[in-house]
Amino acid sequence: MLTNGLPDWQRGKLAASDLGSYFDAVVTSFDVGAHKPDPEPFREVERRIDADGYAMIGDSDDDVDGAEAAGWESLRYDGGRLGDVPAALDWI
Repeated sequence: MLTNGLPDWQRGKLAASDLGSYFDAVVTSFDVGAHKPDPEPFREVERRIDADGYAMIGDSDDDVDGAEAAGWESLRYDGGRLGDVPAALDWI
């Protein structure tokens, strides 16, 4: 998870909703001293998670523009079904 939100608040939301186990890493912009769309939060995710590719699913220009500038695939979340995301990113 990559967020511009406050670290304690974001981690608290994950814990309260039992979603924390679905993320290999939680990176907040405050952890790295730069906010999306700056590339540094994206680079921190890359340092923490070794992957063949990266994607950002976000609901703001900062999410989408930052991801694209970092060389990631991006998808603007429009409130639709998250189950449609893999096909939308053309990963399957």
